[in-house]
Amino acid sequence: MRLFSNFFLVLGVYSVLFCSCSNQSKNENNENVQVSDTLKNTKDTAWININEQIKKNPADLSLFHRRAKYLFDRGEINGAIADMHRIIKLDSSKSEYFLTLAEILLVTGNGGGVKQALDKCITLDPKNVQGHLKMAEFRMLTDDFKGCLKDLDEALKIDKYNAKAYFIKGMAFKNIGDTAKAVSSFQTTVEQDPEYYHAYMQLGLIYAAVKNNFAIDYFKSAVKNNPKSIEAYYALGMFYQENDMPELALASYDAILKIDASYKNAHFNKGFVYSEYLNNFSKALLNYNDAIKYAPDYVEAYYQRGFTYERMKNINQASSDYKQALKINPTYTLAARGLERID
Repeated sequence: MRLFSNFFLVLGVYSVLFCSCSNQSKNENNENVQVSDTLKNTKDTAWININEQIKKNPADLSLFHRRAKYLFDRGEINGAIADMHRIIKLDSSKSEYFLTLAEILLVTGNGGGVKQALDKCITLDPKNVQGHLKMAEFRMLTDDFKGCLKDLDEALKIDKYNAKAYFIKGMAFKNIGDTAKAVSSFQTTVEQDPEYYHAYMQLGLIYAAVKNNFAIDYFKSAVKNNPKSIEAYYALGMFYQENDMPELALASYDAILKIDASYKNAHFNKGFVYSEYLNNFSKALLNYNDAIKYAPDYVEAYYQRGFTYERMKNINQASSDYKQALKINPTYTLAARGLERID
């Protein structure tokens, strides 16, 4: 993924980013920010309160900063950028303002603006750990892994126990193919923060890729720290499934369905385990039926249900499912071959 300044550049970003303009009028500071109709009509007390405070204290830039973060959290990107530009016009001396602007611009794809804001943030406060971490994340997104690791080293000089720095380091090493250093960094992450869910997931995925049972413990630790994580249960279920532990795989998929009964992949995978590992075709059909109920265009589920019917010698039902799979995806080769077999 590359974030360069080919994307639109918010009007005036370069002209206002670093200038200070202390004679701005109070009325201009307090002008209504552009937001969606949904937010305009909201009864959210946080939104109402922050605007009331701004009306009463239009010179307090910290209130505009709070509002910009509120807008950003709710996807109101244009409004958030407008507030940050207004703030920086009046006070370009605070590193946290440029950090917030960088975080917002990052989602617009404006790589040039992000880099400029982060450079300013770090120049104003060389010990701003969050600034170094955000710069490291930005460099990783632009495939500058050497620069990313350098920024992380700077962050760790300031805070050697920072779990997020070690996590980003792990992701950088993973991206460049140094699995040993990635594992070491992720392990250090959870040593510094035993509740760091994403580090446990990464460790689980790395060990799962080489079929090492350590993956089980790491995925279970991820579940412990995020009991509602479908992602973690699914990864655990797939590890069990692919390493010939079908009953444990079924238990993991059942845990998913307690969280979200409509999760089609859990229904499908249960069907697959019953049909391909346990030879229980009747239970397999029930689960494929559920997968199709929640996802009527689930071509793989039609194929697997057809294949199950074929093995049960129910040729008519098998033919019907293979034809439906081809109706959804005319290039689905497995279904075409299934029809050839039963014909």
